[in-house]
Amino acid sequence: MSDVIDKLQSDHAHIGRLIGMLEEQIRLIHAEKNPDAALMQDIMAYMTHYPDLIHHPLEDLIFEHIIRLDPSAQEILKSLSSEHDAMARAGHALKASVDCLESEALVRRDVLDQQASDYVILVRKHMQTEEKHAFPLARKLLNEDEWDNIRSEFRIKDHEIFGQALDGHYETLYHAISGVPD
Repeated sequence: MSDVIDKLQSDHAHIGRLIGMLEEQIRLIHAEKNPDAALMQDIMAYMTHYPDLIHHPLEDLIFEHIIRLDPSAQEILKSLSSEHDAMARAGHALKASVDCLESEALVRRDVLDQQASDYVILVRKHMQTEEKHAFPLARKLLNEDEWDNIRSEFRIKDHEIFGQALDGHYETLYHAISGVPD
């Protein structure tokens, strides 16, 4: 079993919690109440940083290794890689709307609601597909030499946002998710 897949699954759990928190804010919008703009901004800052710059590129690298070993997996894995790009675009568009909300600029609630709802659906569906198809394939096909190659191709200094090397930019978000007081 690979520690890399374990890390990606842990990331999915953290992302799932963030998406749940975003959904709570969407419910407030539906109820015509004011969402927590600062929390939404923190969530989207994270979602347009860590997954887009670290998590998804690592998955894409794993997908390339799987496709080399099993070309029949290409269709689903290329589709998942394309979804990484779609999530990045949708995330940045939502972040721009949330940033307007935080700065008290005018933003249409229906537009924000639709963007956030679509983003939540896209992220959840994507993670479910990876968990059901891509990760089991990786565990089945990639041996320890392959994992060593992946690790060496993807050198990242300890960048666990929710681990011991907590990035200061996400400290408030970490406390909101974990329930640990500041």
